[in-house]
Formats: sequence, structure tokens, C-alpha cells
Amino acid sequence: MLLSSLFWEMASAQNITTVGLGYPFTYATDIAQDTSGNLYICDSTDDLIMKIDSHNKTTVISAGNGKPGAIALDSNNNLYVAYDSPGTNGGKVFKMNTDGSNPVLFSSPNVAITKMKFIGINLWYVSPALQNKLGRIDIANGSLGAANLPTNVSGAEDFTFDNQGNSYYVFANNPKILKINNIFTSYSESNTTGTNITCIDYCPNLNALVVGGMSDIVLMDTSGTMITHYTLPVYPAGQLFLPQAISAKDYQNAHFVFFDTDGRYRTYDFRYPDNIYIKRGSNFNTPIGIVFDPSASFETYFVNDADVKTSYNALKKVVTNFSGINISNIYYTSNVLAGGISMTPNHGIYVSDRTTNIVKEISNSGSNVSDAITGISSIYYAVNNGQKDYYSQTNNSVILSRYFYLPTFSWIYEYWGSGIVNARGFDFDSAGNIYVADYGGNAIRKIAPNNTTTTIGPQINNPSSVAVDKIHNVIYIAETGSNAIRRMDLDGNNFINIGSNFLNPEGVSLNNDGTKLFVTDTGNNVIKIVDLSSYLSTSETTAEQVIKIYPNPASDFIYFSALKKIKSAEIYDLSGRQLYKSNSVGDKISVENLKKGIYLIKITLENGKSQTSKFIRN
Repeated sequence: MLLSSLFWEMASAQNITTVGLGYPFTYATDIAQDTSGNLYICDSTDDLIMKIDSHNKTTVISAGNGKPGAIALDSNNNLYVAYDSPGTNGGKVFKMNTDGSNPVLFSSPNVAITKMKFIGINLWYVSPALQNKLGRIDIANGSLGAANLPTNVSGAEDFTFDNQGNSYYVFANNPKILKINNIFTSYSESNTTGTNITCIDYCPNLNALVVGGMSDIVLMDTSGTMITHYTLPVYPAGQLFLPQAISAKDYQNAHFVFFDTDGRYRTYDFRYPDNIYIKRGSNFNTPIGIVFDPSASFETYFVNDADVKTSYNALKKVVTNFSGINISNIYYTSNVLAGGISMTPNHGIYVSDRTTNIVKEISNSGSNVSDAITGISSIYYAVNNGQKDYYSQTNNSVILSRYFYLPTFSWIYEYWGSGIVNARGFDFDSAGNIYVADYGGNAIRKIAPNNTTTTIGPQINNPSSVAVDKIHNVIYIAETGSNAIRRMDLDGNNFINIGSNFLNPEGVSLNNDGTKLFVTDTGNNVIKIVDLSSYLSTSETTAEQVIKIYPNPASDFIYFSALKKIKSAEIYDLSGRQLYKSNSVGDKISVENLKKGIYLIKITLENGKSQTSKFIRN
């Protein structure tokens, strides 16, 4: 339980939960920051150097070249990496661009480097192999040297320089800071920080030292006097939260690598004096499509994304249960995957492969992959609705559907709508209308069952996907070009904004009762879950409390609980086809004869009020 500080993960006043922040490293040893604010972290167990940009996009820029132990940048944003011994490139320092390109051997100190810093015209480093010396590498040519010191710093865990060239060193199990003057002739000790120090950096705008310790984060002036301290969050016994490395160049915002409570390493921004921790890095890498699984016992959804480590395209499964949020890759491919994904009646996921022009059906565990639809170029989204497969192509002015016709043992194809410039995601209402996000036409197109097409609502800037709430009769739109999520009714009226602070959102999906909207916030590399309660009218929210249906999912009977007498019950499939109607209903109806899948049930009370709900026949 968090007792002493605030963790902030971009949750806004509109009740938005952000999922995916806090990329887990196996063993992160150092952190550095360039002049654009990008962070660089080395993981010496996974042999990786990761880059985290300002939108938390997390990218591998170097891998498999050895165990990176220390990292630094010069004033021209050249990146220097010291590799640990023993191992590949052990004892060597490589220079590369900040995207990992053009790596060259820069210098060979042939010692283990604990930490490395840039100041003036040199890289400086501490090493267990250097007694009473501070190692030096000339930035111009990589030549080696050393400064003689008045005391031994070979055991230093970390060090930093201030803007006068004075250097500061911290040691394991020691609450004090060792300061050596800028000509390396004298040293002094600070007052106690009150915590055993693990890392240190100098903040030039504050002209002070930011110190990470076993129990506190401490601000100390350069004379060795404490300014203030912030107690670390307190967790149950056995759950540690300890700073391991720091970059504190930004004013009132220090970037830390923490050993986290689950035994992994994560990057956090620590904002002071607010005492706020913000997770950095993401488990998602440009998420696009998203679909909620209505049949799962726990909150589950699937995301079309790219894997952070391999950059392969992946289908990710996200489950929220008693142990927290669990994100796993259930399918990998080097092929290009289209944006939209959907659930199938078999509880699988339709994923469109644009390299092979095949729509694949992937089981919800990822264990089974089959070709569902073949030979479709430029596909963006495919979904099964009723007995038909529907799909959009970005180069087609219509939505296509197909069904299998037994008398001729062949597929019958149909063409829906007209005048669509660039169709992306689409969805259906309970009457069978199709709502299409026309990305190139900057509009939402509504295709009626008689195949007439109209444009509804105002101009929409590059919409990528839509989600129709069949319970509340509204439509949610990912307006990618305006960095926004919109809502309107099924006729295009009552147009409002939903949430804020999105960046190029592409995918939207609703939970069973229309109270949560799942959004791929593509530009911010996260998933956002919007609590829609505050956006539903009083009549909409109270209607859900009038009639309760259970169990859901159901295999034999559905039972009703209502404050008023029930007049009738109707069951529809998702295409709007009525499968059942009764004007004589007690407290239950049989669903045994329905095929497994998702259905709509409409209950009408004697007072005329009605409620439509989704249910699952399992």
C-alpha cells in the first residue's frame, strides 16, 4: 500500500485510467538524458540500450553488443556506452548516435567502469581498478588519462560534477557525500543526508545536488547542507522501491531508475516539490487497434501493437485481475498488420495481415492461428456480424461483406455504401445500420440496410475507428487528426468531446454495458480507459438499474430482476435480426437453443420503459 507519496500516471479529471506506463527492465544500471529530453537506459542483463522519448515511446537502439554498464552524452548529443567485463566488448567504450546508428569503438580503458560523466572536453569515469584516480577519456580522440585525487574513490557508486568543476562522490552504506575541489587537490564531507546514498546528480538550474537514497530523496546544496528531503513510498515488507541511477538536469524533475516492488527496474520522473512519481517508458509501441473481450471473466482486451524489444508486430492481451494488469504478447509477426481488430463468434480475434492479404483468426490464448479470409488487398478492418464477414479496404469506396451460400457451395459478396474515400473502422447499430470512419473523407458515413449512404455529424478530421453503444444509442469516434475522442447520437446530433490529452488516437472499443471506453492513444504509446459515467445522462444511467439480467454469460436460462412488471422480451443478433420475442414473460427465458456468441436482449416494462443489454451465450 502506498502511504507517503503520490503516483501519477496521466489520469485526468475525466476519470481516465492509463495502462502501459512503466516499461520493466531486467537490470537497469544507468540513465542519461539528451538536450531534447529523451532518456537512455542501459540494461546489462538483457544487453540492451533503450531510448524513451517525451511521449514514452520505448525503443531498443542497441542490442547484443555486450553488457552496457554506464552511459553518458556529450554536448553534441553523441552517446557513449561503457561495456562491463567480462563479456563482449568488456572494458571498451563505444560512441554512437542517439538512435544507435554508427557505433564505433571510441576508447579501450580495459577496466570496469561504474559510472561515466561528461564535462568540458572529457569523459570522466570511476572504476574499482583506479586507486586515488579519476579516469579520463579525451572527447576529441578517445585517448586515455587520469586525474590524481587526494583520496580514494574507487568504491564510488556514483558521482557528478557541478558547474564549477567540483566533483561529488557517493558510496554504499554511507549517508554522506564526498566533495573534491575542481583542481583535485582537497576534499571534504557533507553533513549527513539521513539515508544511505545510492545515486547522485547535479541540477544546474537549482545549483544543488539531487540524491537518491535507501529511504529518501534529498536535495543538498553544494556546500554540503541539506535543503530538504522526501521520504520514499512505504510498501509492505519484502516490496522494495529503491533508486539506482539518476539524471537530474531538469529543474524540479529528476529522472530515476528504480528497483521496483516486483523485482524489475523502471524509470520514474520524480517531480519536486510536489513529491509526485510518474512512470516512464511504455509496454506499448504505437498501439493501433483495440477490442474488448465481452466473454472473459476478468476485464480483458486485445491490442494490435508492435513489440518494444523486437519491433515485430504483435497482438497483445491485457487482463486486469486480482494480481493487477497483465500484458502479454500472444502473436508475433514481421508482416505488416492493419489497424483494426475484432472479436469473432468463436471468441477469437480477427487480425488483418497486409503483407499476405489475409485476415487471420487468432485464438484468445494465441495457441491457434488460422486463415479466415484470403486475397484481400489494402485491408484495414474485418469483423463477423451475424452470418457475414464484413471488411474495409483503404483503397475501396465501399464496405464489402461475404457469406457462404450452400446451394452453390460458394461465397456471395455484397457491396455496402458509396462515395467512401478511405474506409477504416466501422460498427453496427441494433437496426443494422453501418457507421464508417471515412479517414480520407473526414466524415462518418451511415449506411442503411437498404444500402443508402448519408453523412452524419460535423466534419471529422481523419477518423480512424468508431464504436457504437447499442444500449445508449450513441457512437464514439477516434478523431485521429484532431487528437480527440468524440461522441454523437446515431443521427449525428449532440456532438461532444470525451476526455482529453490524446495524441493521434486510432482505436476505440466499448465494454459490455457501455460504461467504459477503451482507447489506443497511439501517439502517447498507451491505452486509456475512459469511465463514461459522467457523460451518460441521468435517464441513461438510471435505466441500467431498472432491469437486471443474470447470469451473464449464460448457457441455459437468463433471469430478470425488475422493479416493474415485464411486458415483453426480444432477442437479436448483432446484425439486428430478431431471433426471439415473447409477450408473456415471467422471470426467465431459455437461451439453450442459441448458438454460442454475443446477443442483444430488449426488455420492455408495462410502463413502456425498455432496456437493451448485451449478453453472451456460452
